[in-house]
Amino acid sequence: MAAETLLRLENLSYSYPGGAAALSAVNLEIRAGETWLVAGPPGSGKSTLLRCLNGLLRPAGGRILLRGADINLNKKTLRAARTEVGLALQFPEQQLFAPTVGEDIAFAPRAQGLDAAATAARVEEARLAAGLPAAVLARPPQSLSGGEKRRAALAGVLAARPSVLALDEPLAGLDPLTARQLLTRLRHWREGGERALIIVAHDVEEAAPLADGLLALRAGKTAAAGPLPQILLGEEAGLPPPVMVQLAQALRRRGLPVRQDILGVDEMAAHLLARLTAGKDENGV
Repeated sequence: MAAETLLRLENLSYSYPGGAAALSAVNLEIRAGETWLVAGPPGSGKSTLLRCLNGLLRPAGGRILLRGADINLNKKTLRAARTEVGLALQFPEQQLFAPTVGEDIAFAPRAQGLDAAATAARVEEARLAAGLPAAVLARPPQSLSGGEKRRAALAGVLAARPSVLALDEPLAGLDPLTARQLLTRLRHWREGGERALIIVAHDVEEAAPLADGLLALRAGKTAAAGPLPQILLGEEAGLPPPVMVQLAQALRRRGLPVRQDILGVDEMAAHLLARLTAGKDENGV
């Protein structure tokens, strides 16, 4: 049985107040359990697209359907979108506004009408999901490091229990270890129910191990969209091949028939070891 379609973009278009087009006829279907990356050069419309998903920006044309309902149909559908589609902005400082981190995370549960006990439970749930130490809850947001601010902003979004999590450059400024830890937490979150992830990524390769599909934008239009390895191997997206793909291509030119659709270092290492082991067995070594 096919997974439920959570979000569907139908000919989505958006123009800035001055009239310049930021998005033009973008189509995309996102199902439960999927992670989609959105990539493209600066000014291609990536952040604009995310802000349309939960109604922060109203499209000039086309529709955004959440579980089949147009999010801009009326106030009820718009409220549903802002609850079910959680948006974490590129700069966490734009989302952290309360005196303490704990109060910031508690904002969404309180706005949803939860009592004190339920709100506290939701804050703890979001804190753990985002990987924040308990001591951080009592601190003012401005005292946090860049990575802590990013996780605190993420916790504030997760506290609303969205079905779709839309993240704008969540790995920006993070060291490799912290970035991997965040991707692991996001994978656990996605696998915890009927949920989907949408990630705007400047570095596609960094987030690729988590992703199923890639939407490549260019000048607000779809350059390519589809399964991640397939799109990265094509030329339509205009993106450089990931390092693992470049490695596979180099090895194939030297006569070793390795797969070209592997994006993660660990998976490639295991694949190469298996190929080398098979070669030794065939040669009787």
